[in-house]
Amino acid sequence: MKIFIVDQQCIAIEGVANILRKSGWGDVAGFANNVAEAVLWLQQNEADLIITETRFSDGSVSELIKHVKEKLTKN
Repeated sequence: MKIFIVDQQCIAIEGVANILRKSGWGDVAGFANNVAEAVLWLQQNEADLIITETRFSDGSVSELIKHVKEKLTKN
């Protein structure tokens, strides 16, 4: 399973990634620290699971969800 993590705090990303690796959930395929980075990453990559916080300084998670939904309907 390819996992994508979106969180403003690098320490949170590292912690979640370590837990996922140790538990055998899958590979962390990528990460982003804000909505803009997440959208850019998702334009070029795919993930089976996205783990994200809900509030970002550059937008809300609803913008990210909208992008994911648009990408899924194109495929």
